[in-house]
Amino acid sequence: MKRSFGLAAVVAIVASVLAACASTNQSAGLQPGSSLAIGESGPLIAVNSAVLAGPNSAQTAYDLAQLTLPAFYSHDANGELVANTEFGTVTRDDSNNVTYTLAGKAKWQDGQVVSPADLAVSWMAATDSKVYTLSDGVSTRVGFGSSLRLTALALADKITILANGVKLHFSAPVPNWQTVLPLTVPAHLLGQLALPNAGLSPADAEKKVLDLVTGVTLTNHSEIADAFANAFTLPTDGSALDKAKLFSAGAYRILSATSNKITLTAVPSYAFGPQASVQNLTVNAYASPDDLANAISAKAIDLSTPVASTATNLAQLQGKAKDAGLTTSVGDSGKAEVALLNYGAGSAFNASTWGGDATKVKAAREGFFKFLPRAGIWNELAGDSSIKKTDSLVFDVGSGDYQTSVERNGSANYQFQDAEASAEAWQAAKFDRTLKIRVVFDANSARGQLEYSQLARLGKLGGFDVENDSSDNPAAVLAGGQWDVYLTEQGRLADDVDALATTVGALTGFQNPAVGSIVSKVASGQNLSKSSAEAKNLDQLLIQNYYGLPIFQLERLTVWSSKLRNYSPNSTNQSVVWGYSNWSVSGKGK
Repeated sequence: MKRSFGLAAVVAIVASVLAACASTNQSAGLQPGSSLAIGESGPLIAVNSAVLAGPNSAQTAYDLAQLTLPAFYSHDANGELVANTEFGTVTRDDSNNVTYTLAGKAKWQDGQVVSPADLAVSWMAATDSKVYTLSDGVSTRVGFGSSLRLTALALADKITILANGVKLHFSAPVPNWQTVLPLTVPAHLLGQLALPNAGLSPADAEKKVLDLVTGVTLTNHSEIADAFANAFTLPTDGSALDKAKLFSAGAYRILSATSNKITLTAVPSYAFGPQASVQNLTVNAYASPDDLANAISAKAIDLSTPVASTATNLAQLQGKAKDAGLTTSVGDSGKAEVALLNYGAGSAFNASTWGGDATKVKAAREGFFKFLPRAGIWNELAGDSSIKKTDSLVFDVGSGDYQTSVERNGSANYQFQDAEASAEAWQAAKFDRTLKIRVVFDANSARGQLEYSQLARLGKLGGFDVENDSSDNPAAVLAGGQWDVYLTEQGRLADDVDALATTVGALTGFQNPAVGSIVSKVASGQNLSKSSAEAKNLDQLLIQNYYGLPIFQLERLTVWSSKLRNYSPNSTNQSVVWGYSNWSVSGKGK
């Protein structure tokens, strides 16, 4: 099953064969003196990979985390989960309880053992919903300012600290329980940075974090949240982050980090997951997709998955790469552009907004589905070869089950913008005003801009007052919950268990008993992509119950230089660095 960075992940996200596990790790073997340059489409905001960031920056952080942090499971080159038992094990106790047990062997680069407190930090970041007033006295931040609030980890409503791990209780069975609890930052370092004048030892600093988790009354809660959100942020002037704030416990150690360049070196003794094969890596994190495109033309990178921009589409990017002598591969990304409805408190689609009036609730949801101009968007983007029209949230347009699923899933009812029908539904429900719809999308995305313009053009005719809440960091808007519709890329639900987690409440708060029953089976080990009947049922249930609508399916471009030998990319991989264990290079990187 494939893993996306979640936006929620915002937001998610994202080669050859990885290691099976630490005890049977099969890698290409470390190549002394070897180096490789990786190109990313967005700058690195912080070395804390769970800080809220725009989609391209979030992908950069996710790729860095794959290289520098151990995990209970890794993904091989095909996106399949592989257990790292030398790091720890995950046990699903029942449909809602999961235990994460550390082997107690992995260490941070300062020698401190990876501990239950480190896992607890991630849980706090995902679940803290307090609203903090920032230093300017006006701005606010929700919780720890973490992208984990948009993932299924936010559904973990209880944590129990164990001697060698943690137990989480989830409010719903989540399909990605194996990978839902990542490492973010070391608890002892977080505590020390939160209270810099206290002179805390690593053990005392870690205890401060655990005291917060276990309910001991503290006055430094905001300090810990602030440190998580800000202490690991890269300087805006392009200078390097203080080395005291760099951390790693994975196959690579961070030597230096600026917002645009991260240098890494392999840890030869690493034994808790896929081992490094290339000794030195440079991650070039460009300020924009167009800057990366220029770097490709300048032959400055060895491996990248560049993304389209307002200036350069995927076909043009491929042409630039070929002209620079790079090998290219374009294929199905495993993702689709979708419109998701928010069911959280205060949303136009939350039942309590209308006092539980079923007629008005349905009119709001059905009205927006009728109003969404899917055909208009397709027509506007018809010349873009990187997209394919789709009517399914679950199936690839080329799969054998696609046609039979879309014939019954109800998507045919929402092909065209029907403003008149939407307005009639409003009148029948006796609404006394138009409904404000706050739309969130990536402001840097040409597709997002076009989609929003299509919505806004006829808004009032359909009974809607369409408001642009877009941002270059949509994850921050999403975390605050003050939105109604999210235009975003999402993994295909038959294959991507992180994306599937949104159907049981992650990110949007959507919940439906019949959908939950299907997802529970996936959480128990059933592969949805191999269960045609269940997958078709899910496709229908989601559209009939107004989860969201598909718009189009996306292609993905991978480019690589001749330094990578025998390289074979998989376009549906969510990270360009999946497969780093078997990279084989000749010569040094750019």
